[in-house]
This record gives sequence, structure tokens and C-alpha cells, in this order.
Amino acid sequence: MSRRGGSWGDVNRVMNHLVAEGVIASYRSNAAEAGRDGPLAIELQPADGHDGEDARREALRRLARLGVVASVRAGPSASA
Repeated sequence: MSRRGGSWGDVNRVMNHLVAEGVIASYRSNAAEAGRDGPLAIELQPADGHDGEDARREALRRLARLGVVASVRAGPSASA
């Protein structure tokens, strides 16, 4: 995993909190393979009523608090 800190569990915890808070509808990552196969990549789907770029920035902000470096991409919102 391309990161300075955090673990696979930390990444999932952050992303699951964003789901629980209604910021994102879903996400997927290569966290289990990152590091062995390349950098950490996360694709998220913003929840209805949330802007994809805002959701992406929030995910990056929270991951950065743990020292996790990731490529985060937002797909279309859940209503799209």
C-alpha cells in the first residue's frame, strides 16, 4: 500500500464511516493488494445529494490524518 501510516483496517474504517455518515454510498479499493501490486487506489460513489468532488476531498482529508496516501476517484452519484 502506498502509504506512510495506517493499515488496511484503518482505510476501511475511514471509508465505512463516510458510508455511515451518508457522505458516500459505496466504495471499493485495492487495499488488500496495494503495496504488492502498486499504490492504493479508491473509487467512491457519492451518496444522493452529495457532490463527488466534495466527497473525494473529505476522503482524502480523513485518510491524510492517518498518514495514508491514496489515489481517490469519485464516480457518479448514487442517483445517477
